[in-house]
Order: sequence, then C-alpha cells, then structure tokens
Amino acid sequence: MTANPTSAQKAFAILYNTMGVFDCYNSPGVKTRQEWAYENSKLALSDFEQDDLLAAGISIAPNMQNAWRDYMHIHMNCVVQFATYWLSEKLSELGTLWHWEFLLAAAIFQAPRQLFALDILSLIYQYGVSINNNELYFDTSIFT
Repeated sequence: MTANPTSAQKAFAILYNTMGVFDCYNSPGVKTRQEWAYENSKLALSDFEQDDLLAAGISIAPNMQNAWRDYMHIHMNCVVQFATYWLSEKLSELGTLWHWEFLLAAAIFQAPRQLFALDILSLIYQYGVSINNNELYFDTSIFT
C-alpha cells in the first residue's frame, strides 16, 4: 500500500465497515432476529433430544441446548477477539506507513502533504481509541 488519498480512503472504508458489523449485530432489529434464530435452534435441539435420542435410549450430558448456548457465547467472543486483533494490526500498519509519509513530507518541505498525513494519523488514532475502549462487542446476553 502506498500513502496516498485513494489508498487511505479505501483503507478507512474497510476499517469502518468492519467496525460497523458490530453496530449492525447489536441493532434492535438484527438482535431480535438473532435471538429468534437462536431460540428456534435451541427448540429444535430440545425436540431432537426428547424425541429421537431419548426414544433410542441415548442420554447426552450436558444436553445439546447447553452445548449450543456455550458454543454461541464462545463463537461470538472469538469473532470479537479476532476482529479486534485484525483491526489493531491494520491500524498499526497504517500508522507506520503514514508516520513515514509525514516525516518524508516534512523532510522535503511539502506542508500540504504533511498536513494530510497528520490528518490520516489523527483518524488512525481515533479508530485505535474506539478499539481500545472495547467499542467492538456482541451482546451475548441473548444466548440464555
């Protein structure tokens, strides 16, 4: 990647959209649909346990519903952890690139280019603060 306005715009679009996934996940409409899907899956597992497994004399401990709940908690926490790690790594790479762009612009006395690099570094910092403030999360309380 090179330090230019077009590459900065593309990079921030990817970062913004990645972070936006969690806003979407936690929006009331999506959260309600996610909870509905989870509850229906749990009911289907319960029916399977009661109708099929127990009828065949098979007992599963702990039951599949508890395993499903545990899986969903772990899975969504892993998604958050991976996204946080990935975003942090990409911000670090961008920070290094634009720091060097800032220094290069200063060395060759190109004030507009230097100011643009400083603006980009400011945005990188703001995104980093959002990540460090745990603004990426998924409300797993729907998995009961």
